[in-house]
Amino acid sequence: MELSINTNVISSTGEYEKSFELIRNAGFRYVHWCHHWNHDHIYSDKEVEQISTLLKQYDLQVFDMHASAGRHKNWRSSVGFVRKAGEKLLRNRIEVVSTLGGRAIVLHSSGKPIHKIRKSELTQGLKTLQSLEPFCRELQVKIGIENLFQWESSKQDLEYYFTYISSEVLGLCWDIGHSNIVENGFERIAPFVNDRLYILHAHSNSGIHDEHLPVCEGTQPWDRIIQMIAKSPYDGMLTQEILYQHKEEPEVLLARGYKQGSELAKKIEEARAL
Repeated sequence: MELSINTNVISSTGEYEKSFELIRNAGFRYVHWCHHWNHDHIYSDKEVEQISTLLKQYDLQVFDMHASAGRHKNWRSSVGFVRKAGEKLLRNRIEVVSTLGGRAIVLHSSGKPIHKIRKSELTQGLKTLQSLEPFCRELQVKIGIENLFQWESSKQDLEYYFTYISSEVLGLCWDIGHSNIVENGFERIAPFVNDRLYILHAHSNSGIHDEHLPVCEGTQPWDRIIQMIAKSPYDGMLTQEILYQHKEEPEVLLARGYKQGSELAKKIEEARAL
């Protein structure tokens, strides 16, 4: 099982090269593109060309990409032109990840409390996903819906969209850290992991805050997580989402992430072999 790491370890905006250098020096060869994950930014052809050049320079490959619901371009908006702009934003992300050699984009599920979710948010989101489905099939890029802290909202999104969009296009992005913050989070996410797990976001926390620490720290039941991944249909990489928080040098943080990620990946492979 290969390892992947988020590109925004230090920052979600700004120059890419320093992040690439740190990531490669730590031992990683694959990245989860996470720059501009919540921005309206549209990547130009020239920008993608430059990113591709830098990736080759540092011998890195994109595995997948965190896509966006921006401030002015939101794929779930009930305002028509905002939703269409959001659809265009996602089309850009799908095209970019395909060009860079990745296989999927990630979208957050709704973070709103369940009583505030309007029916229009789900129906407009579905309209966007259905519109993008042929483009995803054409470029062979899948979409993963990520679980958030508001579990009932996330569950509603997953159940609703999975009802209408084929598993060939739409799956689960399981954020392990988020499950640890939700009460009984691992029991609740298990049916979706068993059925449609396609993207992993692995990181640790205390069960209170979304700290984005390297794997195998915090309060997660890692033995259980290993078994859940091993028994799931997941065939991808162990992708960590860790963030530099000025408590140690980024080189030290990434080295720890690589070491502990390698150990966890080995345990998953061993569990699969049983």
